Amino acid sequence: MAAAQALALLRIGLGVEFALWAWTKTQDGWLATGSGLEDVLVSYLPRSEQIYATFLQSFVLPNIDAFARLVTVGEWAVGLTLIFGLRTRLGSLVGMFLMANFALMRGLLDISGSIDHLFFLACLVCLIGSAGNTWGIDALRRARVQGLQRGDGRAAVPNAWANPRAALDGTHSAPNSSSLHSTPTIPIRIGWSRYGTLLETVLFARRSRTPAVEDRRI
Repeated sequence: MAAAQALALLRIGLGVEFALWAWTKTQDGWLATGSGLEDVLVSYLPRSEQIYATFLQSFVLPNIDAFARLVTVGEWAVGLTLIFGLRTRLGSLVGMFLMANFALMRGLLDISGSIDHLFFLACLVCLIGSAGNTWGIDALRRARVQGLQRGDGRAAVPNAWANPRAALDGTHSAPNSSSLHSTPTIPIRIGWSRYGTLLETVLFARRSRTPAVEDRRI
């Protein structure tokens, strides 16, 4: 299996786990009340990092309902972005932020925070590796952007006169406005090199004979 596909599997599995956490919190009523989060914070306060414990007591606990909703919505956001590969880097950043807070709440050196450390690193890998570029909506968006050669949203047509070899091989760049108005375009792709060479010769032969025909008419 390619490394990109393995990274995509990691991203999807990570997103499923976040979504399961969010679903559990939603079922337990975290969007309605902060009592569930309050119980968790009170139980971990003795083991929290000292500076973070002060923050929890002075700011989080007085606004426990709002923070319970933020945690739940944040986990939903991370889960869905990672599962579908949409804005994967942003979702990974939010996941890292959540995991860092959970680790500080449990204590950085506490064994119970091992899963937070692991998920933090997993989100970091998804962030660095752009995990949404495989099996994700980010991949579709990236392919669309790369495939657009013009600002009006239409792909460019190969110009056989300006660059016949590129037109025959299927690799071409966007034509400029002068080439679009002055020369015809031939969207032809030949798979065998001998027929491509023959067609290229015919095209240039026709182009070289065209002025002479026009001169005779004059």
